[in-house]
Amino acid sequence: MPVDNVSFTVRAGEIFGIAGVAGNGQNALLDALSGEIIGDDKDAVTIDGYPLGLLDTTGRRKRGLCAVPEERNGHAAIGDFSLSDNSVLTARDRLGMVMLGLINSGAAKTYTGKVIADFAVKALGPGSTAGSLSGGNLQKYIMGREILQKPSVLVVSQPTWGLMRARRRRSTERWSTRPQPGRPLW
Repeated sequence: MPVDNVSFTVRAGEIFGIAGVAGNGQNALLDALSGEIIGDDKDAVTIDGYPLGLLDTTGRRKRGLCAVPEERNGHAAIGDFSLSDNSVLTARDRLGMVMLGLINSGAAKTYTGKVIADFAVKALGPGSTAGSLSGGNLQKYIMGREILQKPSVLVVSQPTWGLMRARRRRSTERWSTRPQPGRPLW
């Protein structure tokens, strides 16, 4: 379902939510915002006045946009990859994990260790595979991986999927206090 005639502005520090019945365009909107689907209007999506509409996901990440798609397995994380390798997939440019085409595995492991510690991810360490985590722990890892990149804008679909009820409340409270000063959370 393509996104058509949708317009909104999110200001610094705001949390902006989209609600609706599943299948009514939320995923298409997330794809359009994150760069999974590239539009034909450079100004269709902007951050701080910079046009992102013609940029792919990598280009948008370099400009400060991080995203958590609805589908965690295979889209947000690759089950057979270590958590460190999954961190490289989204943080390589923002956090300098790749230099001259070579992966800085030490930086990736250190960053992943911080995600595990800060977001209470139950994993044996950065070398654990994403597929070895429970749904809730994978969710905490993915959210933490994106939040700790300190994005200008964070676009998230279903932020509490996979989390148990008590953890949902604590995580939602924690995530809602995370936006950096002057940065919105979508």
